[in-house]
Amino acid sequence: MPALAQYINRHGAKEKNFRRWLVQESFGHYYREKCVIKLEPDGTIKVSDNAYAPTEAEQAAIRVAFQAGIELPKSMEVRPAAIQDLLPMLRDEHQRAAVNADDDPLFFEFYNQRTGMLRMVQQRIDTPTGKRYLPWSYWSDGEWRCMEPDGSLPFWKPKRSTGKTKYMVHEGAKAAKFVTEMCADASSTHPWIEELRQYEHWGMIGGALSPHRADYDELWERNPELMVYVCDNDAAGKEALVTVSKNYRRTMWGVQFDQTFPSHWDMADPMPRTFYSDTGRYVGPTIDDLVHHATYATDIIPAPAGSRARPTYAITPHFLKEWVQVREPDVYVNVNKPDKLLSEKAFNGWVRPFSDTDDTARILKRVQSNRGAGLRYAPASPSGLMSDERDNAYVNTYVGPRLVAEAGDVTPWLDYLDTTFPIEADRTAVIRWCATLVCHPEIKMKYGLLLISETQGVGKSTLGSDILKPMIGKWNCSEPSEATVTDGNFNGWCAHKRLAIVHEIYAGHNAKAYDKLKSVITENTLRINEKYMAAYDIENWLHVLACSNSKRALKLSMDDRRWLVPAVSEHRRSAAEWKRLHDWLDHEGGHAKIKFWMKEWLSANGGPVTVADTPPHTQAKREVIEEGYSQGQQLAVEVLRDLTERAPNTKLIVMDAAVQKRIIDQLYRGNRPDRIESLATIRKVAKGEGWHVIKQRVQTAAWRVPSVGVTTALTNDGTLTSTPIAELMKMVERGEAVFVDVAQVF
Repeated sequence: MPALAQYINRHGAKEKNFRRWLVQESFGHYYREKCVIKLEPDGTIKVSDNAYAPTEAEQAAIRVAFQAGIELPKSMEVRPAAIQDLLPMLRDEHQRAAVNADDDPLFFEFYNQRTGMLRMVQQRIDTPTGKRYLPWSYWSDGEWRCMEPDGSLPFWKPKRSTGKTKYMVHEGAKAAKFVTEMCADASSTHPWIEELRQYEHWGMIGGALSPHRADYDELWERNPELMVYVCDNDAAGKEALVTVSKNYRRTMWGVQFDQTFPSHWDMADPMPRTFYSDTGRYVGPTIDDLVHHATYATDIIPAPAGSRARPTYAITPHFLKEWVQVREPDVYVNVNKPDKLLSEKAFNGWVRPFSDTDDTARILKRVQSNRGAGLRYAPASPSGLMSDERDNAYVNTYVGPRLVAEAGDVTPWLDYLDTTFPIEADRTAVIRWCATLVCHPEIKMKYGLLLISETQGVGKSTLGSDILKPMIGKWNCSEPSEATVTDGNFNGWCAHKRLAIVHEIYAGHNAKAYDKLKSVITENTLRINEKYMAAYDIENWLHVLACSNSKRALKLSMDDRRWLVPAVSEHRRSAAEWKRLHDWLDHEGGHAKIKFWMKEWLSANGGPVTVADTPPHTQAKREVIEEGYSQGQQLAVEVLRDLTERAPNTKLIVMDAAVQKRIIDQLYRGNRPDRIESLATIRKVAKGEGWHVIKQRVQTAAWRVPSVGVTTALTNDGTLTSTPIAELMKMVERGEAVFVDVAQVF
């Protein structure tokens, strides 16, 4: 047909088959498609860009030729055995152009899974200038031709359906075929093999710049619950994700490889060597680390014919299933990645590549079924969109760690514990706290962990940032500064987290930090204030691990039940020791091995911390409490300790008012100040020193009690706490106990 040939040649279009040509522009190993030219059965030319439309004369001449009765062959499916007739042509092309001409030709077979028939064959030839892909199809005149088949480009896929409900589509047949065969190999040790086996693997051909030419009918017919598109690792490959999404228009995720992967890398290539430790252990990313939601957001609704109105937009039903607008706070959440809360502005920016409008949120707000979901953070429940006992929808933002416990040698962990926490009882308390945090996310402990050493570099922060944080999921942790904790107006660091790590806290005699953290540690619900967001309430599952180089880190009360304060070594480890520990953690599965060890330890040592448990009263904690004592409290300690040392085996009785009088006499020269340590404070100090409070109050001056009204007796012997005052007086008379007149002794 000279008229058709003249028109095609005028535009330099490349023939794809008898009925389709492409005007394209090459760059790198890709080409940019400028126009698709299609030939209809009656000779009508259709173009994707009117700039390449035929002239009226050209179109008329082409139609005349078809009116004369020209019939073009049609592509058709063929039995797999027919490939034997194609092999000589494949060998000829391979020997003519391939750098490895002596090898067998490389080709991929494209099957119709329902019939088992071949739809096409794609040949790959490695030439001196790069890869070439040749399409081969069978035609109704009984010939194989180096042409694309009629219609859209088929996907490469396994010959028979695997029955999987999730599909992973790769760019190109090579990666899809490689992964399919790898998944069938029971001996495969690929680090992603378990994730990959959840999918049936297909390959999209035509290049990263032509995903719109794929036969999406094949995917729609299968109707998978999820389709994941794997981008080639370059700019054009990643940009293809949006085009695939716009054409597929159903539930879809995208895998995009980051800069740690080589350019053009795909899943048929070996994993980068940098993803393995020196001993061969995989330490690179998981597929889940690389996945992004990519479901197309909008449908365009054209204006009525003849109307000058602009088209309108509607949210696609599949996008609607994935995204929820939360009522309080006003945020948008993807139910498959619920740990990320997006403001309206951030949401619009995030989904803009997958939407036809700048303001997708405005359209989403119109859908009543998508609004009003609540927000919760519930580590004991599944993540994502849930319903409560009243059938009210809510989004659980908690996403658990992916860390899987693994049996193994934990010597570096045990060495760290022994070196950092030298007192066995304290070390046991620390282990129980950490193991509960890691192994029992359903338990909210009611006390935090405070690590104090005056020497830097002993490993306090290592426990939080380098050990616990990776084990419970970094997205479940925050690391606020002391200023943020004590003086900040916003407390977003508390929300949707299980662990807050404060690397350096110092409050001195100020109780502000203690008071602020008390509610964080104990309350069941927190009121969250975040910048640019309305305040809202959320369940409190936060635990606090605070570090300090000073015993004045927090002003702890004498009867504190909110902090575990173990003794921490002042021994500074060498750089080589730290390197060995971190190499084991990061490259030898240290975190997984610690998790397994923690589970075993809890089973053998009395189980986890419960919500009713309080921390043990350690010597280190006692020192912190005393560091925060006033001068009067310190003097009370000196009095009680002096009495104990003078008569270590004697039952002593002393009045709290007498101790208070001693403070007034020594510190204030007998003049009672406006502010003085109360009798209740003195009793708390006494308890901290191991003394006990006698239950019956003293209402007599028989023991020369200062005239302050009713007072309380203190004793160093716990057996006397319930003894009546009258009986105590008789014991003193019989010499079985000693009443101490503080004014006379000191």
